[in-house]
Amino acid sequence: FLVKKLASVFLLFAVALALSPAPAAAADSNVLIVFDASASMLEKFGSLTRVEASKEAVTNFLSSVDPSVKIGLRAYGNNQYPGDKTKACADTTLLQTFTTDHAVISSKTNAIQAVGTYTPTAYALQRAANDFPVDARNTLILLTDGKETCDGNPAAAAAALRAAGIAVTTYVIGLDVDAQTRIELAGVAQAGGGSYFDATDAASLGQNLSTITQKVEEGIDKTTGADSTERGTRIRGGNGFETAVAIAPGVYQLDHHQRKSEFDYFKLPLGDDKFVITVQNPDQKVEYNEKTNTFVASNSIVGITGGLTVANPDRQNVVLITAVGAQAIHNRMIWKDADLLRYADPDGKNSNYRKNTTGPIEFAYLKIGLIGLPQHKDTVITIEKVATPAPDSTPTPTSTAPEIAQPDTNTTAAAPQASPTAQPASSTTANLPGWLWIAIAAAVVVVIVISLLVGRASKK
Repeated sequence: FLVKKLASVFLLFAVALALSPAPAAAADSNVLIVFDASASMLEKFGSLTRVEASKEAVTNFLSSVDPSVKIGLRAYGNNQYPGDKTKACADTTLLQTFTTDHAVISSKTNAIQAVGTYTPTAYALQRAANDFPVDARNTLILLTDGKETCDGNPAAAAAALRAAGIAVTTYVIGLDVDAQTRIELAGVAQAGGGSYFDATDAASLGQNLSTITQKVEEGIDKTTGADSTERGTRIRGGNGFETAVAIAPGVYQLDHHQRKSEFDYFKLPLGDDKFVITVQNPDQKVEYNEKTNTFVASNSIVGITGGLTVANPDRQNVVLITAVGAQAIHNRMIWKDADLLRYADPDGKNSNYRKNTTGPIEFAYLKIGLIGLPQHKDTVITIEKVATPAPDSTPTPTSTAPEIAQPDTNTTAAAPQASPTAQPASSTTANLPGWLWIAIAAAVVVVIVISLLVGRASKK
């Protein structure tokens, strides 16, 4: 009975793992600072005024946040309209669009004057909807010391911002606010999918921004800079077959590291040509920290592996091209032959093939990445069109994925699209991936072996 239970648990685990969607590549990170410049920000906040403490905290934030994060700056209540509530309640200015030049943001923040007679928080949030791109991880940080005074609804504006299809999370820091204002601002953060923070002095304000910094940096590549080796054109593929990006012969590197079991999808037109595809590893590997959602470089040469899988138009894997070890190189030649996708060593020897079940072949899918391992963005992928000798005359058909070809988790039947700016596609499991069958087979073997052992023991 116990044996059967263990086997069932193993099988269920294999199925659950197979049905898990592949992780999506991390997107660019943008942060919009929305700065309250109403006159009340001139009130004392410890040894500084609220506006002085806010400027200082923003400057420290800019010096600590990852340089790759793009920062934008919007102020509201930063102009004077004496006796004109209509203009004062529409007073907000985008002082700087998103940029990685953090010094510019610091300079423009320090130039803000707290002069406004009203606090149009809701209107500022409404206008912020036009500041964000839709294809990035967007964060809004609202720094304010008071309630909405222009009859707007800041919480509704924050909710509308998220409902507009913009991936934005709103964090709110209230500077020395009263209980009623705290309730209002906490509602803004909740509606914006983020958190509210109380700041009672400059130190707590700085700590709040430090906490938000950690949130902002989730998924950021921490290995860029001197360790990055530029040896090819930086590219990014689609997140599935449907969004596979067209690719031509050349030397390439991804513009991002890959998590375990994450793939970038490309589409190589074959024509009547033959192509040698080469994978070359960098001299270091990358590790992914799931807890912090960040990539960290490792100088260890153990386990450096880069890989690319070639697949037929019917989305069945044909051959895995993988290199193991620092600076290791591995390659294969591929070409089409009617409805067969053939591959061999670069000299034409050791040829093999797999039949495409949907008819004659016009292109091949290239899937950069590996099951169960992260892959460094400095892995070099070379696609070369070559004139080659004839392959072996007695190739054997590929009945199963050769060279342990990596199984795929995206097996939808929709027609593939080629677009270098395609949005990530959702992975599906309409057809069970090949590795699930391996897991199931392994479970069956375990059950059979244990059954035999139990039977032998009972005979004794």
